[in-house]
Amino acid sequence: MTGATLEQSRANVQPPKTQSRRAHTLHGKSEGQSQLDRWRAAELVYSRRIIAKEYASKPWILSFYRSLLSSRGKDRVRSILDVGCGTGFFTRFVANQVMVPLKSPATVLGVDLNRGLLEAAKRQNLGGEAEFEYVQASAYSLPFRSGSFDLVTCRTLLMHLSSPVGALREMQRAARAGGRVACEEPDYGMVGFHDPSEDPEFAEASRRVRAAEVRGLWRMYGQDYEMGRRLPELLHDAGLRRIMLEGMFRSIMVPCDPRIKAASLGERLAAELSYYSDEVNLDEYRKTLRAGGLSPKEINDYLRVWKKRTGQRIKALQRSSRAKEEDVGFLALPFFFAVGRKPLSK
Repeated sequence: MTGATLEQSRANVQPPKTQSRRAHTLHGKSEGQSQLDRWRAAELVYSRRIIAKEYASKPWILSFYRSLLSSRGKDRVRSILDVGCGTGFFTRFVANQVMVPLKSPATVLGVDLNRGLLEAAKRQNLGGEAEFEYVQASAYSLPFRSGSFDLVTCRTLLMHLSSPVGALREMQRAARAGGRVACEEPDYGMVGFHDPSEDPEFAEASRRVRAAEVRGLWRMYGQDYEMGRRLPELLHDAGLRRIMLEGMFRSIMVPCDPRIKAASLGERLAAELSYYSDEVNLDEYRKTLRAGGLSPKEINDYLRVWKKRTGQRIKALQRSSRAKEEDVGFLALPFFFAVGRKPLSK
């Protein structure tokens, strides 16, 4: 589909000639149904709005993506496929901000299994010069001819799949020879966290809780929150070559940083406290931690202290901005971005 218009791209929307019929499952349940049950458009729109603010506040993030996806000469990108696009945040970001200054692309397609998320993506297609279209399909069976796209992307998709290599092979098939496949995934096993105000006992409890959450999400939902470190291996196993890997902290939260306003910090803390005070969310969180190996007592003890500490921080911020200036805690969430090329010939 190199250099194609949307009208031309529609002609390429058809099932691949060869595709495995194996049903993908997570813990005995249809993987597709699990994904449909799990994600809600409103939740993703809200979370991506926060990410967009993060990107806008740190110009180096845009430079990071442009340096890895710059398109010149034979790498000129005229068509992009974003797999597992959800509500289209990353689809629009790559097309309208990363590629447009480089005078590309002409055609952008987003694919997701969840029709509700695709409808939300269509409603948000405002601004930018790229043409967008969204197609409902599985990452394991992309309805496009082989070699249709210059660039195939995905963001925080592989971490949710039972067969990330299977999806990557399908993405590689959809890319043209010499084209690129680019994937971004987090690695919560490398989260940086430090709070000097915590006593050693609670600090150790916090560490156990974070580790249990990662294990629990894997055991309950097959979600691999340590996917970032596996990207080179996965891209290689999918047949991609000339693999590049870079990392960044998508979010660094240091409360004393003067760029962080006391009101926004208080709002963030209040949102966290509200979220984990909701019975539905709290029940889900408890189940995840139990699946990760913690006992009900350990969970209750941790939540009691965490809620008390968070409430105290919110009240301190309301009383005086000095509370923010004296909060020298640190939280950093690492993400890894890998780019591989489809070989010119086998």
